[in-house]
Amino acid sequence: MRNHSSSILFLSLAGAALAVVGCASGRTPEVYRDDTEKVLQTVSQSITDCYAGVLKGGAPTAQGSVTVHFVVEDGSGQLRDMKLDKARSTAPEPVQQCVMQAINNLRLSPPDDQRGEAMFTWDFSPKEPQIVEQPADTSKPPS
Repeated sequence: MRNHSSSILFLSLAGAALAVVGCASGRTPEVYRDDTEKVLQTVSQSITDCYAGVLKGGAPTAQGSVTVHFVVEDGSGQLRDMKLDKARSTAPEPVQQCVMQAINNLRLSPPDDQRGEAMFTWDFSPKEPQIVEQPADTSKPPS
């Protein structure tokens, strides 16, 4: 996804679940999920940069996933009650901290009049650069 010296970082965000509690007017569950994912994507560069630092800082093979549960408050859109799902999070602790710090203080805007409960997962893996074979130059005879 991003070039960093000798490795390419792969970071994906998967919205595993979002349940909207209540039946007042507001976003549909699908729109609520998509809008929440857009808010989370606003910090993807920060998470990617932090992950790159973990890779460069002595853990060049750090990989795994980070799953976080949180609530989107009705009325304010503030992401609250963030909890790391230890059973589903396989990335090293520094990578988990990257995600938790990046999503702290995020807010869904405009806010909704419904409370949302969400679970999102980030997947991390370092990838070696691909060697692209160049076609042989056939205009010159081999020497």
